[in-house]
Amino acid sequence: MVPVWLAVLAAAIDPSPGAQLLERAERELSELKYTQALVTLNALEASRDLTRAQVVRALVVAGRVKAALGRQAEARDAFVRLLEVEQGYRLEGRASPKITSPFYEAKALARPLRLELGASSRDGRWAEVTVTLSGNLARVKRVRLRIDEDGAARELLLEARASQRFALSARKGQVVASLEDSNGWVLAEAIHTLDELPVAAPVALEPKPAPTLDSRVVAVEVAPAKVARLRPLAFGLFAAGVASAGAGLGAWVKGANSRAELVRAISGSSDGVLPLARSRAEALNGEVRDFGLAAGVVWTIAAALAIAGVVIFIAGAP
Repeated sequence: MVPVWLAVLAAAIDPSPGAQLLERAERELSELKYTQALVTLNALEASRDLTRAQVVRALVVAGRVKAALGRQAEARDAFVRLLEVEQGYRLEGRASPKITSPFYEAKALARPLRLELGASSRDGRWAEVTVTLSGNLARVKRVRLRIDEDGAARELLLEARASQRFALSARKGQVVASLEDSNGWVLAEAIHTLDELPVAAPVALEPKPAPTLDSRVVAVEVAPAKVARLRPLAFGLFAAGVASAGAGLGAWVKGANSRAELVRAISGSSDGVLPLARSRAEALNGEVRDFGLAAGVVWTIAAALAIAGVVIFIAGAP
């Protein structure tokens, strides 16, 4: 494996072709060799894979060289591209109107590129990343994503859309996004660190203790007031039942006497003639029927009252 410091030294000694052309164009601009610098810039436009910082430097040189050569429209376009990549760029030092005029025209036309990353978690892991773009997306060819998920790296290429999402699964990691044009020049960058999520501790469920029976005897007392109310009611109902039974007995006795008198009259009849007047016989017959029915009804009521009295007496017992 090549040591890191050796790789850095090799890159400094032998930079990429694009970096070499950029340095040459900057040197020619500083030496006021505008025509030669323009040729170098044309070659630089065909190079690939410039970093964002190199893109900013290249567009500054392009705007100044073309303005110095009187190509105002081309200078303005270069400055528009510059301000869309680096919105806060300012002209350094004193500049001639040839440069300031297209530059400030470009400020009114530029639509700066913006790149934002967001992430959401679920069940203790990072689950989704949102990529949001704005600005002049016509200049963007693709969105390059370099993703680190718990130490495992992968790369995605997405289309340049205003908003899109992609799934991942990691407790920690990092997402690096860059907007690239058709030459692979980096126009915007964003980094989102996925901080390590805490592991949710399992919730220990304590068993519920089994219910225990209380060995103490709970004495249930009937309130004296309740007993005082129920007992007299029970006695009253029972007494009413006894009285009703007596009334029923009286009705039965009267009906029995009427029956006996009617039977004696029938027994003493001669040649089918009763020793009673017809009206008296019909009256006795009616008394037998009515007093018998009344006795039955009264005895039924008496039995019901007596039973109710007994039940209430038992319910109201202390």
